Amino acid sequence: MIILSKNYIGNFDIDFTCPNCHNSFKVSSSKIGSTINCNFCNKTIHLQDDGFSDGLNQVNKSIDDFTKNLKKMFK
Repeated sequence: MIILSKNYIGNFDIDFTCPNCHNSFKVSSSKIGSTINCNFCNKTIHLQDDGFSDGLNQVNKSIDDFTKNLKKMFK
């Protein structure tokens, strides 16, 4: 049985380097497009989307289309 979902990828951590202090830390993918504070220097950083969300949405749509086609094949 195939269960269809619209969000196959979900949230994940991204390795991020602060442009101010150059320390690295993890940021949740759900924070893309928002403003955060660096875990080390506490400077405000805007995490520009630049198409990241559109890319994830396209991947989720492709997976959804693929699973729908598989479901049709095995009816």
